[in-house]
Amino acid sequence: MWGEGIVRPVLGPAPQIGIAPAASFDSAVWGGGKVLWAMSADTPGVAVIRGRQLDGGAEVRFDGGATPAEEKVLDSTGRQALDGA
Repeated sequence: MWGEGIVRPVLGPAPQIGIAPAASFDSAVWGGGKVLWAMSADTPGVAVIRGRQLDGGAEVRFDGGATPAEEKVLDSTGRQALDGA
């Protein structure tokens, strides 16, 4: 896992995130990559994941669909992912 937060991406020892075409995410515009997020079950409540492009100004979105969510909300039980706002 990468980072120091209570929710971290699981990317492996040498992460390389490629960009898949928009059709892979049921969208005409938004392409992307698959990222697995891990969170401790001891964390109370929910965690909200938001992102930004570190080397540019492009938006970052989560999940699929015509217009993907601007954030991803995870519950602390690890049993259920909640829809982003």
